[in-house]
Amino acid sequence: MAKAAAESSSEHKTEEIAIADLLFDLRNPRYGAKAGAFNDQKAALNHIVATFGVQDVLSSLAVNGFFDTEPLVGLREKAGETVKVLEGNRRLAAALILSGDARAADQKSLTDRFGALRQSKGAKPFSIVPVIVYEGKEGLRKVLPYLGIRHIAGALPWDSYAKAAWAEQTAKSSGLTVPDISQMIGDDSDTVARLVEGLRFVNQLESAGQFLPEQSQRRGRGSNKEYPFSWIYTALGYSPIRRFAGLKPERSPLAEEPIAKKKIDDAGALMTMMFGNKIKGVAAAMSDSREFGDLARAIDRPELCERLRQGQRLSAVVEEGRAAGDRISEGLVTATDSLKKISGLIIEGALESDTALKLHKLCREQTLPTARKISADLLAVAAGSDSEAEE
Repeated sequence: MAKAAAESSSEHKTEEIAIADLLFDLRNPRYGAKAGAFNDQKAALNHIVATFGVQDVLSSLAVNGFFDTEPLVGLREKAGETVKVLEGNRRLAAALILSGDARAADQKSLTDRFGALRQSKGAKPFSIVPVIVYEGKEGLRKVLPYLGIRHIAGALPWDSYAKAAWAEQTAKSSGLTVPDISQMIGDDSDTVARLVEGLRFVNQLESAGQFLPEQSQRRGRGSNKEYPFSWIYTALGYSPIRRFAGLKPERSPLAEEPIAKKKIDDAGALMTMMFGNKIKGVAAAMSDSREFGDLARAIDRPELCERLRQGQRLSAVVEEGRAAGDRISEGLVTATDSLKKISGLIIEGALESDTALKLHKLCREQTLPTARKISADLLAVAAGSDSEAEE
């Protein structure tokens, strides 16, 4: 049961609420790819424990209790309804575990361990915690700036997928546009738009059957472990990649489905280039996020792009795409440096005579003929060029 306290200066009530009466928000964007996938409170608690960990919070609560100066933040969607916690889910999970709530049935070992710690410290059990409660749709609109500033632009940022999920969910639930959300949280670097576009890009490909998260060979981190979401919006920052994947040059206005329908196959191919495909047994073309510049340049050249589609490694494709003169020059410099090092090793007394004879044969039969052929070929090309110039 809830006991209303004095109105806070922000015009939102701080209430003392029994932890048993508080609910996890099953669509919390912090859950990342799992947001909306849970059908009960127990599953949400288990996910929080497994993904984010709560032992540090449990230790603090067991010894110190719940700090009144750090209330949870919740939303009561309709008068008389139970409060959903929007901020402080780890603390709520820890409190439920410590109290032996039914939702924490799978965490009995933690309940026993930290319950014993509390008893050893002589700390009193607690069942009621402070919660700043926002009411209804208007309350949701008012709490959004706090959550956005705290976790998108603030000192306690979520990972990129959770940020994108929050912004997309906020746009749908509040009626705000993406530019509205950016302005609301002081985002002047286009971060929110980039994140939302990346999420919508993935969602459209999933709906079209062009990408399944579980097929990615490259794992992600944080709230989305199936693939690195940051690679998506980073890739979409390159104009050649945007053209290839069928996105408009500018994000404004931000489309619900950013990929042009005729380019959906190309966008799917881009995902395979970045992440590979475990189901089809295709390796990723990229090995490092620092290769996006190379990917953009290669994908903008049809002959190189086709090699990427065929599953060739980006590094090999880039090398093939370099000008022949640059590749020859680099090779000759490398070969010359190697020969100079070899020359420095040929010292009387350092080699057995038999070894020296074998190496001399190798040099005479392979190294010198190759060098002479390269020299002759270069002269022939130069002579041909001169003849063409004279004509």
